[in-house]
Amino acid sequence: MEFRTIGYYIVELTTKPEFIALDCETLLSISPCICDVHPDLGACFWVGHEKTSAKYQSRLGLSGPAFLQLEEEVARLFASRRIDVDGRFTDFEAALHFYRSYIGNVKAAKLVQVRMSVEDAKLLTEEDLWGQNAQLPKEQALHGTPLGGELVGFDGGSFHSYLCNGLEKTIFQSRSRHINACGVLQYTYSELTAFADKIQGQGEPVNWQPCLLYDCPGDLYGWIGQLCKNSGKDTAFLEDFWHRLGESSALLWEMDYFRQHGDFKAETEVAGYTVVDVMVWQIDHFKSHMDRGEYDMRENPDCMVLMAFDTMLRMQASPEPYVQAMQLETGTDYEGKYR
Repeated sequence: MEFRTIGYYIVELTTKPEFIALDCETLLSISPCICDVHPDLGACFWVGHEKTSAKYQSRLGLSGPAFLQLEEEVARLFASRRIDVDGRFTDFEAALHFYRSYIGNVKAAKLVQVRMSVEDAKLLTEEDLWGQNAQLPKEQALHGTPLGGELVGFDGGSFHSYLCNGLEKTIFQSRSRHINACGVLQYTYSELTAFADKIQGQGEPVNWQPCLLYDCPGDLYGWIGQLCKNSGKDTAFLEDFWHRLGESSALLWEMDYFRQHGDFKAETEVAGYTVVDVMVWQIDHFKSHMDRGEYDMRENPDCMVLMAFDTMLRMQASPEPYVQAMQLETGTDYEGKYR
């Protein structure tokens, strides 16, 4: 499934209200009904914002000159269409700069990249929910570590969350609630889509859609960068690998699981093979290299992990050559062995 970035939000985690039936203490949501979104345009940009700007300046812990600079930057971002009416940034570098420059004193704030399937993203633009001048990011690189998913519906200039109307009770009923510490759903995109279908017509009068949330800048990109460095891979390989990984939410989640736990989840299959199967094949396949004194793969576990996921990503695009290789090739036979 192909995914599309719809924007970046700076959201401030909040304490979970008692009426929300999730087993967590804090919540992260891109809906302003649940979490505050920065910048607060009503306090730094819209007409009449002067009435609340002093309070917002104090909340951000900024000096007078710094807050004035913030107001000027928001105006420039609007003029260049890099921020929209709901506080959604359409440019990652602009969002990251704003986050680091002005929101650093808000300890519970996160910069969140939001992605949807291409089909779901089209619904937002085709239905003109953001207005005729709406912008979606042109640059589609993945910039964060996966947090999980949320069910949202756009209405009146911003997103509602399924949590706004207690729809988590409808979704889960008697089944287990798989969430992280911030209440973010831990399900595949297809499972999230099924949940969205289940709550259509309930709560707010919106079209419920799934989205994937990523913590930016996350640790996963840096970790993969270190794997590449340890494996002798250059920046071009890193950027290409990261782009392909961003197109596969399932493998991205599995790789981040390995980063955190040092073990394979091995739930995603391509033509019946998991990443563990690929690892086993690699070990066997590269026995030929070990026979010839080429020990890089054996002596470099980082390279083994990196190349296993790289192979899985390539298999998703074109499985036949890899399936044939794993079925026919072994590490004991190679050209020139008996010379």
